[in-house]
Amino acid sequence: MRLVVSLCILLTACGRIGYSSSPLAGDSSPTPPDSGAPVDAADVGTDATRDAAPDSGVTDSGPADSGLTDSGITSPDAGMCDEAPCRLVAPQCGCAGGTVCQRPGGDTTLRACVAPGTSDVGEACLGNLACQEAAVCVATGFSSGLCHAYCASGADCPTGVCLELVVMSEDIGACMDSCDPVAGSPCAGGTGCGIGYTRNVPDRDFIFATRCLDPALPALDQPCPVGACGPALVCDAGSCRQVCELPAGTCPGTLTCRSLSPRAVVGAREYGFCG
Repeated sequence: MRLVVSLCILLTACGRIGYSSSPLAGDSSPTPPDSGAPVDAADVGTDATRDAAPDSGVTDSGPADSGLTDSGITSPDAGMCDEAPCRLVAPQCGCAGGTVCQRPGGDTTLRACVAPGTSDVGEACLGNLACQEAAVCVATGFSSGLCHAYCASGADCPTGVCLELVVMSEDIGACMDSCDPVAGSPCAGGTGCGIGYTRNVPDRDFIFATRCLDPALPALDQPCPVGACGPALVCDAGSCRQVCELPAGTCPGTLTCRSLSPRAVVGAREYGFCG
């Protein structure tokens, strides 16, 4: 039995948000359809105008000019930064005061210095521009998201797990939610905790992860054609099943807690499904 769970991120300026969900080797499942959360499609170009006449006097050793361009995005600061044009993971660098490093379009690895959003980590968003410094908008469902901290490895995350983002060709991900899929908490913004199958950063190993999910996703016993289910559920054999914790998890009626394949181990806990 194979399990592939769709966890998708901001893919295009038309809007898609979530984690990566590559199938297992040999899995014949088609690529899950993308979800459709609207995303701010702001112009991400920076102003390329330059002073054509070289200065003949003493060069200015002050900070680079980082005035706003027509798109509302600033040019990267010329100060010291070990990443070009700027660093996404905290502590950020490369942007002038009052701006943050972000992927404004969401569908490429392009970085730009933009005004910070108003949503903090764990708060609702519909695109990367809504999130504050060093945070990315990650899907909770087909039309909703929560801001997560950018990460380059588990060492950057309170949970110790950094999850791959679909659009990333570089080793930048988002920190996993720390929640309990059996209890369904704690999650913000009306979401609840579930589990999904994805890959970590930077190793790209397939792993299970806990996620804060929208209750509007498929409910108990409903089909999960793209592999996604709502809180406290997991997709098994094409249907949403109740999550339980092995070895002796509680299930309703005559159902018993059974192992998933591959095994759903998150930290020191193993989750299964009631069947």
